[in-house]
Amino acid sequence: MNSKIETGPIREVFLEAAEYYVATVNAVAANQWDLPGLGVWNIRALVGHTSRALLTVEQYSAEPLTETQVDSAITYFVRALNEADSNEIADRGKSAGIELGADPAGTVRSIADRVLQGIANVPDEAILGTPRGAVRMVDYLQTRVFEPMARPIDVRSACNHP
Repeated sequence: MNSKIETGPIREVFLEAAEYYVATVNAVAANQWDLPGLGVWNIRALVGHTSRALLTVEQYSAEPLTETQVDSAITYFVRALNEADSNEIADRGKSAGIELGADPAGTVRSIADRVLQGIANVPDEAILGTPRGAVRMVDYLQTRVFEPMARPIDVRSACNHP
């Protein structure tokens, strides 16, 4: 019997996105965390919001289910967009930013390391329970790649980093 977990290419994309995000956060200077970031968020809240893309993978993969309710990443996104409350999202980002503590970059690195290590043994076909319904790991990872790939652009722009 082969004990290696078979995974698809989305894992590599997710890993690269997480590393890009961590590198971006490491470039934020100590005096830049309170700069305007995106919308109602300062840099700290924007980074906190982006961290949730990693943290939810960890949270939902901790207790896999047995039956899917969401058949694809697209279906998940449609549900998420239809059910989104921008005020709740903004508040969660602000709270997540505060939770990054005194060393946001170190906390982000720790989160990324922990999440990437933790999901290494979760099969792509594992069923994760999410607020939008139960979805396969491989599909949920596709929905989580956007934030750590796109939000560093916002952070770099706000901090005037190339």
